[in-house]
Amino acid sequence: MANVSSFSGAMPVIPGGLVELGYSQITSNVTVSSASTGTAATSVISPLTVVCDGSPVLIEFSAVRVDSGASSNLTISLLKDGVEFSRTWGFVNPGGTSVPVKLTFRDTPTAGSHTYEVRAWYGGANSGLVAAGSGTTANSPAFLRVSKIVSQNDGLKPFWKPPIVTQLPTLAQSGDQVVYAADATNGVYWLLQYDGLGTYPWKFIGGSGVTTTTTAYPASASPASFTSILSGPSWTPPLAGDYNVRHWGRLDIYAPTAERIVEICPGTATVAAAAAYATASGNWATSGSVYRDAWAGERLMQGLLSTEALTIKAHYEVGPVTYVPFYVGMTAVPVRVKAA
Repeated sequence: MANVSSFSGAMPVIPGGLVELGYSQITSNVTVSSASTGTAATSVISPLTVVCDGSPVLIEFSAVRVDSGASSNLTISLLKDGVEFSRTWGFVNPGGTSVPVKLTFRDTPTAGSHTYEVRAWYGGANSGLVAAGSGTTANSPAFLRVSKIVSQNDGLKPFWKPPIVTQLPTLAQSGDQVVYAADATNGVYWLLQYDGLGTYPWKFIGGSGVTTTTTAYPASASPASFTSILSGPSWTPPLAGDYNVRHWGRLDIYAPTAERIVEICPGTATVAAAAAYATASGNWATSGSVYRDAWAGERLMQGLLSTEALTIKAHYEVGPVTYVPFYVGMTAVPVRVKAA
């Protein structure tokens, strides 16, 4: 095992070796019944998704026994992101054969999530088999493992940096971190860490919120039930989860001859707006006047979907009332989210 070293001001680093990114195994035999190649071949081990940072990786496949049928051959293929990129020929015997298999392949994937899988197919008259068991007195498991290669040249560099991704990995381990590009155009990135807990296992560690504003100011008649402010800001979360949403703006309330109160809150089609998260009010003795009031509020929005727009909604508590909104905006910061 490589020595672990450190120097003042830096986190511990490994000067050379392998770091496991993902592991998947099977504990029962797989019959290779397909004679087709690529994605049509028989799946041997379920796809394994790992988060890479641009460094080279070592892919390992091991099986205690691979059987080819009589007068047939069996071929093992390695696929990345659904495309075959390595093929191992062999295991040919006129009378059938059984051999142990240990295959390794070096790859240099781009930073982000990648999915590796092992498939097999046969040529000839008879199907084949990849043997696997639970160990002890049975066959050992067959497995697929992907490890990051840390070279000696990395000895004075941080051992790990979270990769920038545009989608969360569907297979992660507790402690895994990624930098999610929430709005790369405006430089909004979220550092997320996986803890495996609850519906939303990716927890927000740091980063800025996504801010949406509007410059259109049409007159709005505030109804008794919450309705989206006309031409107000709208934002669809890129990931489902819970978000802290700050919202603000100014209302010009027109011609109130008695007290008028407008309540304002963010909401979606399925996550209802709620009263008293922010209010604007007016009370004038004569008609024809305009009462101007600013508001600011914050709400924890739970269970937001990645397919529904979040808007600022308003209704009157005391009304009816006509108002014009100005400088309306909202900023959303994740609390916990999940992969699609």
